[in-house]
Amino acid sequence: MASNDLSLPDPYSENGVLRNLVGATTPQALRIAEGSLSLLRLSSLVESWPSPTGDLDEWKAIHQTLFQDVYDWAGTLRTMGIAKQVPNANKFADHRLIERNAWNQANSLREEGNLKGLGKHEFVRKLADQYDAFNYLHPFRDGNGRVQRLFWDRIAREAGWSVDWTLVGGETVGRLSREAGNSGDLSHLVEMFSAITSKAPAPMAPAERAAWLRRVAFGTHDDASPAARALVKPTYILTSGSMCGFPMPRARTGCVLLVDHGGHHRSKVPTKLSETTTRAL
Repeated sequence: MASNDLSLPDPYSENGVLRNLVGATTPQALRIAEGSLSLLRLSSLVESWPSPTGDLDEWKAIHQTLFQDVYDWAGTLRTMGIAKQVPNANKFADHRLIERNAWNQANSLREEGNLKGLGKHEFVRKLADQYDAFNYLHPFRDGNGRVQRLFWDRIAREAGWSVDWTLVGGETVGRLSREAGNSGDLSHLVEMFSAITSKAPAPMAPAERAAWLRRVAFGTHDDASPAARALVKPTYILTSGSMCGFPMPRARTGCVLLVDHGGHHRSKVPTKLSETTTRAL
C-alpha cells in the first residue's frame, strides 16, 4: 500500500500537471478545461442525482460525474498523502484510513438525522461541524471542494435550507476550513455558514436550475489568456436537452457539445442520451 509521505513523487502528475484526458500541459490550461467541462456535467446532476446515500459512495458518484471528461481517476480514492500548497497547512487524512473515517462520519451524519428539523442556529452549527470532519477526509487527488459544495447543497436543501456559495469566495472557504482544521475552533466556519444560509424554497423549480448551477460552481473561466486556451484540445461531451439551447424532438434526447479551448460551445449535435460519447466523433 502506498505511503502517506508528502515528499514522495506524485503518481497523478506529469511534469507538474495533473495527468488528464484533455491534453492540458500547464496548470492554467487544465483549470480552464476542468472548470468548463465539470460545469457542463453539473447539469446531469440536476437532471439525475446519484443515490443520496450520504456517504463516500455518493461523493465518489458526484466526483465521477463531474470529472469523467478530465481525469481517468475520476470517482476513485487517492492513493497518496496530500495537503494544501500553502504555509503551515496540515495533511489531510491518511489515504489508507479514508474509507474507515468516511464510514464513521457518514454514520454521524445519519445519527443527526441528516441535519433535518433544525432551526437555523443549530443547523449552521452542526453543518460547520460535519463540513469540517468531511473536509479532513479529502478523499480525491483533486476536486474535493466542488464535491463538498454539491454534497452539502443537497443535504441543506433536503433539510429546508439553501447555502449560497456566491456570497463567499473559494479562498475564504479554504482559509476558514484550514483554520478550523488546525485549531479545532469552528466559530469562524459557523459564522460563514450563518451568513450564506437561508430558508430554501422547495422543491426546486426548473427556473431555478441555472441559478443553482452558478451558485454551486465558483466563477467562470473566460479570463484565461488565448495562449493558455490553445493548449487545451477541443472535447466532445454528451449532455442533456436543458443545456443544448434548442428544443428536443422527443424524450431521452440531448446533444453532443463540442467544447472549445475556453469552454465555449462551438457546435451542438442532437443525439440520443443512451449513446456513448467518444473523443473522436
